[in-house]
Amino acid sequence: MGLLNAGPTASQFRGRFQKLAQRAEPGQSGAMSVGSFTPGGYRFVEGVFQYSAGVAAEPGHQIVRVQFRTPVLWRKASPYRDDHHVRRGVR
Repeated sequence: MGLLNAGPTASQFRGRFQKLAQRAEPGQSGAMSVGSFTPGGYRFVEGVFQYSAGVAAEPGHQIVRVQFRTPVLWRKASPYRDDHHVRRGVR
């Protein structure tokens, strides 16, 4: 079972993220809050509970969207993810 790369490039995500984060000045009504998840190497625009309004990779990291060719239960996906990382040379 393989993975397919799909979706916007990292630079497209970065541009969208910067536009979202700059829509309003901090402290103004409608300002968006940006959080950071250091262990995962990304920042996110906070949304409603358990969802984000956007993500961007921290410097030195990359967000890559992958999709299984056939559905896999999320509990069984880790070995495929790990194999994908090994093949790409990701730690």
